[in-house]
Amino acid sequence: MTATTHDKPFFFQHLTMEDGLSNNHVSAIFQSKDGILWLGTQKGLNCYDGHNFRLYKKRDSSTANSIRGNGIKKILQDRDNNIWVQHEKGTDEINYITRNVRHGWAHDSIGKSVIDICTDYNQQLLILCDQEVWQYIKPSRSYKRLFTAPENYSLFSLIKDKQGGYYIGTRQYEVLRCHSNWNITSRIQSALKQKGPANKGLVFPLCIDSENRLWYGIKNQSIERYTPQTKSITKYSLSNTSFINPDVRDMIEMDKDYMLIATFNGLFRLDKETLNPSHVLSPQTEEEGTLNHFSIYSLYKDKQNILWVGTNAGGVNFCHPYNQRFKTIHPNLFLGRMGMIRKDQENNIWVATEGGGLFSYNQQTGYQENYLVHGKEKSTYYANILKSLFIDGDSIWCGNQRERFLFSP
Repeated sequence: MTATTHDKPFFFQHLTMEDGLSNNHVSAIFQSKDGILWLGTQKGLNCYDGHNFRLYKKRDSSTANSIRGNGIKKILQDRDNNIWVQHEKGTDEINYITRNVRHGWAHDSIGKSVIDICTDYNQQLLILCDQEVWQYIKPSRSYKRLFTAPENYSLFSLIKDKQGGYYIGTRQYEVLRCHSNWNITSRIQSALKQKGPANKGLVFPLCIDSENRLWYGIKNQSIERYTPQTKSITKYSLSNTSFINPDVRDMIEMDKDYMLIATFNGLFRLDKETLNPSHVLSPQTEEEGTLNHFSIYSLYKDKQNILWVGTNAGGVNFCHPYNQRFKTIHPNLFLGRMGMIRKDQENNIWVATEGGGLFSYNQQTGYQENYLVHGKEKSTYYANILKSLFIDGDSIWCGNQRERFLFSP
């Protein structure tokens, strides 16, 4: 695949420990229905209302409202609007109204580790373990086993599709497609399965796009797109020499044209149809508007289409769709107030100024020039207070309060 460019710019702002975030390693991002942003870090869960942070973290056992683990992996919301958080010790539930914490699945007492969480089509909590999928039954605070992996399979990731089913990523180069009753309806097998050991084909992350196509990564080997209608797989190969860094941590659909890919070394676009890649922005901490850290862990697009990017050591970066990057052009000479602006056939910019005549700017080379007019006005300054500007092919018409002029560059 060849690299392409994309004309949609990004301009990032940042939230870090200096702003009140508990830790600059942001591993999970989620927006609840009330617009609150939840940021999972290696030192607890941050609840952010746009102004202030509230921290949930592991504390002394006698302290109320403490969660049992600080390494946050995933955050979601159930049908009662309560927040569920997955961490290294299991899961915890935060009541939507009271914000009180209730402990959920515990690795130590149950003997099975939580690998991923999701909600079903009734917005009830699902828990993925190495060999099984469980459903949380809220009234009895118990768990019901829904699915057991086929023999010699290990499970790693879980997502629901748009047609009432589920996809389960395995460690064996395969994705299992399950009906709502949890019967396996198909097995999506990467062509890479024939080339490597079965236990080296970890499928993660999973993403469903707006066309109900499944996107998934095979760890350090490929990004693949599965189209259910045709049962076809299209692959972008990853390696130490691929344009996209092979260590893929997360992916989301940014818009109808492309996916965003979070990696150990940068943020990338991937064209949804051609699978051609391009860079978003290289991290340059000295330049305003860029990502402030190269290593990306999590991606999230909220209800306002704001893109949130969780980094390894730069906190969370965010980009509003209307906060795009502006480039300031500084004329070499003082030209007074800038007035009417037009662009010619060669994309040069022409500006009518008050006292400085015509100002031109070449967008490709950055070359600039100003041109003074000499009319009936005794004062050159007043003659060059231009009020109007019109481009007619290769000719430029401009005028002050008393005269009009024809200029041919």
